[in-house]
Amino acid sequence: MRRSVGRLTVELLPPAGPMRNISVSGKGRITVPASLNLDINGVSGDLRILRCAGNLRVRTVSGNVFIDPAEKEVDCDTTSGNVTLLLKESTKVVDVSMSGGDVKVHVSPEMCATISVRCTSGEIYNHLKDAGYDVRLDVESKPGSKTARGELGGRVGGGGCTIQIQTVSGNVFFEPLTPAGTR
Repeated sequence: MRRSVGRLTVELLPPAGPMRNISVSGKGRITVPASLNLDINGVSGDLRILRCAGNLRVRTVSGNVFIDPAEKEVDCDTTSGNVTLLLKESTKVVDVSMSGGDVKVHVSPEMCATISVRCTSGEIYNHLKDAGYDVRLDVESKPGSKTARGELGGRVGGGGCTIQIQTVSGNVFFEPLTPAGTR
């Protein structure tokens, strides 16, 4: 662990010296002030980010990402793994880009958002309207596709927060946020 002005770096490194076929892994908890902006880079492993009130940037190659709640701006880029976001009315911007894995977006009833989804292969599910949300979402499927591949655009409430999701392979789910958290 290294500290410098405005920065905390936590790394898992292999032992020094010659080595062959070595694997380094770890598990831990890092607690920081809630309002701190976070920039997280990972290679392999799950990330669970709780109560981050600042802006959040996540880059990972493999592993699931869980964010509860996403308070301000979220920029998440992953190659492989699922992403779960719990969005509150204070969320400002959400940008998720991934190659493989599902995205689950749980939206609070008070939230207003403008949504744009591009899905190359996979399906887009909207369970917000069934829960009584004021939702205007349109799905444009590619001609001849068997799924809801394509693009989804629209709004929840009066618009507001910008939600952009791009996935190459994986499904996208919009779910109501229940008082106990996820549905």
